[in-house]
Amino acid sequence: DARERGRPGAVLDTALVAAARDGREAALRLLLDAGASPDARDYYGQAISRAIAYHAPPAIVATLLAAGASPDAASVNGRTALFSALEGGAEETTQRLVSAGANVNHADTNQMRPLHVAAEQGRAGDVRMLLAAGADPDGGEHFRTPLLLATERGHEAAVEALLAGGADTDRTSSYLGRTPLHAAFEGGHDAIAARLIRAGASRTIRDERGLSVDGLYDRTGENAMPLVLPAGTADGEIRCTI
Repeated sequence: DARERGRPGAVLDTALVAAARDGREAALRLLLDAGASPDARDYYGQAISRAIAYHAPPAIVATLLAAGASPDAASVNGRTALFSALEGGAEETTQRLVSAGANVNHADTNQMRPLHVAAEQGRAGDVRMLLAAGADPDGGEHFRTPLLLATERGHEAAVEALLAGGADTDRTSSYLGRTPLHAAFEGGHDAIAARLIRAGASRTIRDERGLSVDGLYDRTGENAMPLVLPAGTADGEIRCTI
């Protein structure tokens, strides 16, 4: 037994992080039985987050949680295990963390929240799960809302999930004062623009450049006004400069 041999806890904890990261479940269990902390961490973050980041099997996460690991210990950049699971598309692990009580409104050092990650990656199922668990549909204090991020990336299903969850269609970003409708126009996502307008998005809000879309989309959002492009000018370029 490691404890009887007097091995310091720090050695056990270091070994546990390595075992979790490498997906070695048997070693993980032995180290936990020997007294290693389930919340052991290295410089970059907690064992559970390191395991997810290195795509360890879901059983590693389950073992750590069963041993009492916190789902909310933050890494060096303020991100928790839930961020890692969402970034890696680990659906089973994401569900397990949420079920274990992970804070769905935790903000990292840049004020991003788990919902921002799910929205930006277009994971509509995760968006719905986070909203059902109490995530703020507008994403707290980050300079862009989850709805704006999903719109910028053209993720129609994620936009639909956010609208169903009560996202504010007219909340402006701190960068240029843009709304999701501005982002839809600039990105050429006309189907999303139409959906936003049907959901009540204002066509008359002007961003800091003076751009509004009231002369570009009709009241239904179905018809984007045709644009006459100078020779050699790409559609995306003109949209971003009107």
